[in-house]
Formats: sequence, C-alpha cells, structure tokens
Amino acid sequence: MKKLERDKKPKTKLDVADAFRRVKFVARWWLIIILVGVLLYFTWTRLGGLTALLWLLPMGIVLIASNFYYRRKPALEIKRIHDKHASVGNRIKIRLECSITAPLPLRLHFSDLPPRTLILGNPLELGGLFWGVQHHTLESEIKLNMRGEFIWPGFKVYWADPWGLFWWETHLPLSTTLIVFPDQHAMLLPEMLRPLLADGKPGARIGLEDPSSLRGVREYQAGDALNRIHWRQTAKYAFTGVPMVRELERVSSASMHLHIDTHGSERFLESAVKLASSIVRLAEAEYQSIQLSTSSDLSTFGRGNDALISGLTLLARVQRNLEDSQSIPLPVFGANLIVITERPHLELVEQALKARAKASRVLLLVMHEGFYLEPQETPRRIWAGLHESVQQLERRAAILSEHGIRVFLLRGNQSVLELSGRQG
Repeated sequence: MKKLERDKKPKTKLDVADAFRRVKFVARWWLIIILVGVLLYFTWTRLGGLTALLWLLPMGIVLIASNFYYRRKPALEIKRIHDKHASVGNRIKIRLECSITAPLPLRLHFSDLPPRTLILGNPLELGGLFWGVQHHTLESEIKLNMRGEFIWPGFKVYWADPWGLFWWETHLPLSTTLIVFPDQHAMLLPEMLRPLLADGKPGARIGLEDPSSLRGVREYQAGDALNRIHWRQTAKYAFTGVPMVRELERVSSASMHLHIDTHGSERFLESAVKLASSIVRLAEAEYQSIQLSTSSDLSTFGRGNDALISGLTLLARVQRNLEDSQSIPLPVFGANLIVITERPHLELVEQALKARAKASRVLLLVMHEGFYLEPQETPRRIWAGLHESVQQLERRAAILSEHGIRVFLLRGNQSVLELSGRQG
C-alpha cells in the first residue's frame, strides 16, 4: 500500500518555511524589545516619568489584550473537494472552500501541499488581513503520473494580530485519500487467453467475440477494425459502395479470477498491473463477473462498476513483496483463473493445482523479463535466457494441461494492438 505522508520526509519545503517563520518570530520579538526600550528612553528623558507612563500604559494594555484575544483559534472552516479515484495520465480538479469568521481584524495564512509525485497546477494558498465573515474558493488541477493510494494530510494554519506582532499556528486535520488507478492499453487477447474469459454459450450481443466462429456479414460501421473487412463479400456487393465486415459470435463466461504474483521485479510488476487493468476493463465492458487478488489482498467479486472499482483499487495498491507466500485465494466455483507471474516457482504451481479444484480452467501467464514488451517499447538486448523455473514449467506444460492448467509465455507485444483494437 502506497501511503505517502509528508511528516515522515525530512527537509521538505514546509519544514524550511516553518524554520523561516520561527526565525522571523524571534527577530520580531527582539525588534519589539529594542523599539520599546528606545521609546521608553526618549519619553522618560523628554517628557518625564509620569507622561511616559501615560503614553506607554495604554500601548501595553492594547498589546497584552490583543495577545490574549488572538491566542484563541480563529473560526475557520475548510473543505477539500476532489475525486476519490482516477486513472494515471488524467487531470483532476481540486477545490478548497474556506469560510473565515473574524469579529476583529485578523491576519491569516495557510498553504495546502499535495502528496509527493502528484503535480499541482497552481498553489493552494491563502493569506492576508480578514475582517467579518468571508468565503473564499481556491481551485487547481493535479496531474496523475503514478498509480497508488495517496494520503493527502492536513496542513498548518498560521494567524496573528493585525500588526503581525504575535503569531500562532495550529494543525488542521483535513486528511483525504486519492486512489490512482493504473494505466491501460488497447489489447488483442492471445488465443489461449480468450477462452478463459469466454467459455459459455454463444450469443449475438453479450460476451467476447470468438474469432473462430462467423455469424455473418454486415455493412461497415464507424469504429469497426479494418482487419474485420470481408473482401470477397465487399467485392460481391461493390454496387452498394459500402464495405462488408465479418460479424462474429459472442461467447459469455460466468466469472473470471485474476491473480498477480508479487514476487517478481519492479518492472514486471508494473507491466503485470497494466496488463491486468486492461483485461479487467475489457471483461467488465463485456459484462463478465470479475475478481482480483494477490497473496495478501482480495477484491470484491461481482459484476458492474462496484466490482471494477474494487479490482482497480487493488491494482493501485499492489506493491512488490518478496516475504509473502505465493498462496492463491480460492476462486468462486466454476470461475476461470488467470495467474500472472514472472518466475513460476514450485509453490505457485502447487497453489494453482489446489485452486483448480474449484476453478473451471487455470492459466499460468508468464511475463518474463526481456520477453514481454509494453506498447511503444523498443526491444532490449537480452543477456540471459529464460529463468530455470520457466524452463521447468515449459517442460511440465503437457502434464499440467492434463490437470486443467495451461501455460502461456507472452513474447513481444503479443497482447497489444497499437493501431486498432478494443479499448479495455
């Protein structure tokens, strides 16, 4: 779980600002003492002792009274409003609604800084002299460039008397949470992955398209992929002037359970999370029941927006953990289980065999370092071959297939279609 708290990070901008304010506070007090001493000296020598007391006594009473009055916390109400979750690459609007009630003139200043890695468009800060009931609205935008769960903590509010002689501060407990979902990409599902998402009865509207079954042909519509054009039928009906495209059968599925092994490298984990996000969004768009899991977390099972948000929230929180066991939570009865891993050790294979007791089918999807490429990623030089665990898994693929577990090694951009394809 990625919880970033500014208080745990030393040498932040806010700490430097606090130190600068403390230096100003001490310097101000020394200046006040010097000015009072100079004023007392001149009034005592020029006007006499009694006249000096008549001048200094009211000034001292005003300073002491203002010190006691402004020591109380100001009547301040602040609300931070923003979306609870969004996807990487998007921008969300942040709004601060401030209500200030000051019976007497009051100096006030605060600055609301976002968690690290979140880029704020313009600063959310307010300062000045306030009197009466005032309402202010501060707006800004945040660019999301990293997935995770971010805790946006409260901030410090500083206030003082109208002359700025005495300053106080308090911490405003205004903590909110922002969940940034992982990115996704256009997909062309591998031939061995598609049957795991769709293995039910064929239909015309609900489910994933089955490329092995042709339902018929129809006229081209905006948004159809170019590789769906049926050239022979187009030539046959050339007099219509409209291309003809293939219309495929759709196959539905009861449910899908997707598990991510967190024992891989950081690069694998980010690629696996992005691939899982794309598969989950595609399954939800096709009205599939979905559930995601890691060895330590499990999303809500179901269909619709709530199950999708629960699954994407789990993906946003996924972190590399080499200490956890490679256990796989048991899926619902009859579900199709997809396990994404980088190095399928023996423990993970044993857990997949146990899960096969309830799952309809199980697929071990291996994303080995250097073999799988993300969209727009150029091939890299590979200095080593497949890991020993992957080689052993490939040698046991036939035996595992007899037990209902299929092994698939993604190579290149096998699951990615850049120019056309279905958006997850």
